[in-house]
Amino acid sequence: MKKWLLCMAMCFCLEGFAQRPPVARYEEVPTEIYQMILDHTALFPYMVYDNPDGTYRGQISPEVQFYGYGNFRSGIYQQTGLYRKGKFIYGITTNAEYALVGSNDHYAAYNLNTGQLEYIYRNKEKMLIDGADLKEYQFMALNYANGDRYVGELMNGQRHGYGMYYYQNGRVWFGQYRNGVRQGFGALFLPEGQMRIGEWNGEEEVRVIALKTFKAKK
Repeated sequence: MKKWLLCMAMCFCLEGFAQRPPVARYEEVPTEIYQMILDHTALFPYMVYDNPDGTYRGQISPEVQFYGYGNFRSGIYQQTGLYRKGKFIYGITTNAEYALVGSNDHYAAYNLNTGQLEYIYRNKEKMLIDGADLKEYQFMALNYANGDRYVGELMNGQRHGYGMYYYQNGRVWFGQYRNGVRQGFGALFLPEGQMRIGEWNGEEEVRVIALKTFKAKK
């Protein structure tokens, strides 16, 4: 009888383990929030802003604060994503060792030397990734025969999650991918100094706002 009870208990434990929901790599931003961001920042211009700390390319509020989609670069340190009142709030941060994807409070940390998801930070704690948990996710650079380049999240070898796509013609896309296809919200930086923000379904522009070029700051 005791053996039978022990066996049943083990089965329930294994079943619970098998049905354990996957650990969230980062908070998923609801579609409605992205749409609100677009509505709020639609009139914010695109600007290249240089200062001693680095260079920012992206949207600027009337108060001359980083606000909306943008990219900040200082040496090997780079942040690309959403800004609010001058502060980075969501997207991709890269340095010499790690790529951090998500918000400041909840993000996935990828080791750039291996490309592997190393830990998840949330609730002010690091959750190390071990066993089979989320091992299908990576953060890597892919080079294509046509000269294009992708740097971002992969799932089972396909573009999936957040990433940056560098086109051979100088355009740079930051945004969401699903199963290898651009899918969702993001920003397209144009080499002629303009920017398009909005929602894409593959190469189709579902809703896109073209931003006017603003005089660059020195």
